[in-house]
Amino acid sequence: MGFVTVKHTPDPTKFEKPQQTSLHSTTSRTADASYPSIGNSSRDVNKSNRLGSPQYLLQHSHNSRQSSQQSRHEGQQSQNSQSQGTSKALHESRYIEEADLTLDEHQIAEIGEIIAKKRPRYELISSSITRSTLQLSLDDLITGRVIGLGGFGMVRKVKSPILKEKTSRPCVIKTCKPSSGPSIVSSVTHLMRERYYLSHLKHPHIVRMVAASEHQDPVEAILQSKRIDACFLILEYLPETLHDRIQSWKKRRQELAKREKAVSWNLLRGQHSNRSDTAFSLSSQADNDLFAQQLIVALEVASALEYLHSQRVIFRDLKPSNVGLDLKGSVKIYDFGLATQLANRVDLDTTHSLPGRVGTTRYMAPEVLRNEPYNVKADVFSFSLLLWEMMAFERPHENMPGAAVYGDRPSIPKSWPEQIRSILERGWSEDLSERPHVRDMTKVLLELLQQMQP
Repeated sequence: MGFVTVKHTPDPTKFEKPQQTSLHSTTSRTADASYPSIGNSSRDVNKSNRLGSPQYLLQHSHNSRQSSQQSRHEGQQSQNSQSQGTSKALHESRYIEEADLTLDEHQIAEIGEIIAKKRPRYELISSSITRSTLQLSLDDLITGRVIGLGGFGMVRKVKSPILKEKTSRPCVIKTCKPSSGPSIVSSVTHLMRERYYLSHLKHPHIVRMVAASEHQDPVEAILQSKRIDACFLILEYLPETLHDRIQSWKKRRQELAKREKAVSWNLLRGQHSNRSDTAFSLSSQADNDLFAQQLIVALEVASALEYLHSQRVIFRDLKPSNVGLDLKGSVKIYDFGLATQLANRVDLDTTHSLPGRVGTTRYMAPEVLRNEPYNVKADVFSFSLLLWEMMAFERPHENMPGAAVYGDRPSIPKSWPEQIRSILERGWSEDLSERPHVRDMTKVLLELLQQMQP
């Protein structure tokens, strides 16, 4: 599947000039999308930033992130061990051979036949980049080992003197991965959809696109160069995913539980002392710090989602492996290959018949699974499952295959705060009208974080 036919191609001149602002996953199916203009007004951005970064949130964030330095390092180690498995699909040394990136005559013929049939649809992606985006060629770049491999693309380390002038932060290059002709065409479609959104969406908690390939027609560039990496995105490097962070939280919570058990045992044996009281107090404080970290990450994800919905964009594939954390521990949503955008001035509560069962089954809203009309609240369902996973330190229905979950909801422990229990039950309600918008969930999470302040 490619893009559905729309009445107009996005015109970059209709967008406000983007401002400077402060990867890696497997997605399930291709999806169609049309592209009405995105209103990137300063009012929308400021509103979302204000909700995502209030003064008290920043104060809590500073303290909590200091205490999470060790967790982040543990998460990086976890990510490194996981990435070793993905490299076997390409090369055990984790470096790509030139032969892997070069198309043979059969692949070129396959791509040519597909494009000949779908040329009008692919014209939609030819003008999807703003003039302010830095455009580079492969000759400008030095690429390294694979650090991420997904259903439609791969991510490698990258260096360039030109990139150093643009940003001091490390970057990665995202390209199509070696595959058959039809799969390459699907990968290009997803990559260009992502290029479109990242070229126009600017938010502190959405991954930043630093540069992109210079070719206006990516498929033609791949055919002419006979290289699948002729079409690429340069993105900021995210050393950790939310999945990694959840695992490090889980390990920390287990250590806290052992400490609490030891203190309780000493008290039970009558070894009551000021030292025991201090240990119990420190354990409780560590619990609060961990919970504050969870709330802050949830709020940053919600901030990005609220901004997307204000731009009429449905992300459609929210899950821990599509949420990253940068070197400072700030959340960044990435992988917009399955995102779609609603028409201008549309009511966000109105449902729409959108093609395809799009997303990852385990986190997919039931109305999407059933191919029924839906709206931005499909993301609310996914966010609710994501929030549950952050609090429970495990995937929903961990022992069930994703296809078997089919919109089912996990149980909520009675020990969780009532506010969390309430927004989860509403957030994954079968009835879309009962689900809150992300902004409403944000208010609840902010209030809960405020209550934790001394």
